[in-house]
Amino acid sequence: MQPDSHDAKYKSFTEALTAYLSRTAAPRKAMNDNAKRMVPLLKYRNGPPPAGPQTNWSTTPSGSFVFDPENEAEESGYSTESRHEIRPSPELIMAGLKGAEFREFRHAKNGGSGSTELTPLPGDAVEYGVHVDDCGKKHKVVTRIGRWRFSDGEQIEKGLKRSGKKVVDATIRMPVGAMLGCREDANQARGGDGSHAGSKPYFETMLGAKHRHIKAGPCRQGKSYSRDESAAMLAVAIANTPVLPSVTKYEAGIASGGNYRPRDLFIGMQKTTCAGGGAINWQDAIDAEENRLDWFRWVASLKDEDRAVLDAATTARSYADVGQSLGFSGGYARKAGKRALLAANDNAREALKKVA
Repeated sequence: MQPDSHDAKYKSFTEALTAYLSRTAAPRKAMNDNAKRMVPLLKYRNGPPPAGPQTNWSTTPSGSFVFDPENEAEESGYSTESRHEIRPSPELIMAGLKGAEFREFRHAKNGGSGSTELTPLPGDAVEYGVHVDDCGKKHKVVTRIGRWRFSDGEQIEKGLKRSGKKVVDATIRMPVGAMLGCREDANQARGGDGSHAGSKPYFETMLGAKHRHIKAGPCRQGKSYSRDESAAMLAVAIANTPVLPSVTKYEAGIASGGNYRPRDLFIGMQKTTCAGGGAINWQDAIDAEENRLDWFRWVASLKDEDRAVLDAATTARSYADVGQSLGFSGGYARKAGKRALLAANDNAREALKKVA
């Protein structure tokens, strides 16, 4: 079999260029200099980067919203997926400050009405320490108020920090004034509040089904039958029964028994894995949008003649096609097309540097 020709293998000049740039180079063989120079052409051919996450949320009311008390009551009763508890609680903090006295300190502000803070007064319930800043200067700081202790910049505690895309354990130096010994735990990591969303009583109440406990009977012994075998046996039994028994229709209910939870019957209550790691960081969203705008600014800054050559190269199959699009013919078309494309590509590179 004869190998495919260049025209049959590549539909356009840029496809051949992309394949050439992505190939594995042979040892000690440098890539063609012209191919290296064509990176701006590929950037032009690929078009603007994809836009970041979009939303249809608007701060302007559409005018069609109607308050529904029933929906409001229903939504207010929704259970939460996770509950976090911060210890010590505000009530316990206030109880631990017993014996400490405070005075109001108002920040200076032009015109008055500056913010007010409480500062502890010296006494048996207050202890002080010394903090040395980066310049070597010493500062007097509060290290205890009542039963609660605060950092002077030297204490460390165990915590979590982000390392790349993972969250790992770490020892963190507590900043000056940070309250020591605080914890945040998920005391109800899965499920909801007291309604136990997803349980059988929950669905019975939601669907209006009456609760009825059915005692599990003994497991059936003997041979197991396939679906087709069971259907065939049932058909024979119906054919041999002259008068079929009456059918009793029971009230609405939920399947009882089995190794499943009732919520497994409702696909909307399932949590599945996804390919992403969560919502995109707002910094990444801004960078994506800025890169997209840079591409449009770059293309707008190109000269009309350079843009015409780059447009022709995106569909051309060779340098000769580029030259023919510029009005040249014969054997000179390839030479003229190559010279024009390299010049337009270099101009695009310089324009890209200015935009970046």
